Amino acid sequence: MEKEFGGFSLTAADEIAVAKASERRVLAEIRRLRLEENAWELDTKGYTVLVPHQVGSPSLIQDLRQEILSAAKRRYGVEADLSTGLGRSGDRMAHGTGMTVPGVLPEGRVFEKALMNESMLALISYLLGESCELSAMAGVMKSQSSEHLELHSDLIGVPAPFAPYAQVANATWVLTDYNRENGCTCFTDGSHLKCRPPTPAEATDLSLFTPVEALAGSIVIWGGNVWHGALPRLAPGLRMSLLCFFARWYLFKAEPDLPTKVTDEMIERNPPRFRQLLGLNCDVPAEERNLTKSSAAHSQFA
Repeated sequence: MEKEFGGFSLTAADEIAVAKASERRVLAEIRRLRLEENAWELDTKGYTVLVPHQVGSPSLIQDLRQEILSAAKRRYGVEADLSTGLGRSGDRMAHGTGMTVPGVLPEGRVFEKALMNESMLALISYLLGESCELSAMAGVMKSQSSEHLELHSDLIGVPAPFAPYAQVANATWVLTDYNRENGCTCFTDGSHLKCRPPTPAEATDLSLFTPVEALAGSIVIWGGNVWHGALPRLAPGLRMSLLCFFARWYLFKAEPDLPTKVTDEMIERNPPRFRQLLGLNCDVPAEERNLTKSSAAHSQFA
């Protein structure tokens, strides 16, 4: 008996071809930028560090710091200083002592430049595919404290087992030196392969903390499965970073109103990928898109 099906199909040859083309583009970009070792670290350790010469202009780091400090002053009246701290006590973030400045993308063009950094996007695309979107962008200022940040995965609220490939990913711009005294981020090598969050005992087991030291101007990148936390900042002043959190296109975004804050001027001065990252590609002709979202069914890179 002959079977008939409707027109919808994710298994058609042209859809599979789109996914394969996406995979080839992602891997070609990794090779072009000579990021093979970084990609290997994402596969094996779960995280990697783009060092300053892989990231680009040192002036961008200085500008990012200044814009975050300025945004904190405009919004919250905080006179933050790298050497002396927030200038007041008692400020708390969800993950320790300090201050988060959320939703900074519209605060200045420098944040657009950070979002479009080609080495960062190449590795984020390697983890999440070309169809991934920006979920949140925030400035983070970590203050002096005795508190550790316990190990956790970024798939908060997602039951185990996790998918074996990343659903979300973090690219944290290191705006002041990360070292032990400054309260650097820590990881558990290979923990992403467990496809589950740490148990309460594992989350506070300091023997599982591998500190990652990085110079200002670096970007630390990891997939959402990997266990990570942080040492306490023992030194006076602030540890500053810019958190760029990405998610696969089908996931809820941490800043769901972010597309409404994007102006026409922002779109016009950035390449087409900017629209994709902000979830604004719905009205772009198919021939101008970097991808089709349906191809994600066939490739983790799509």
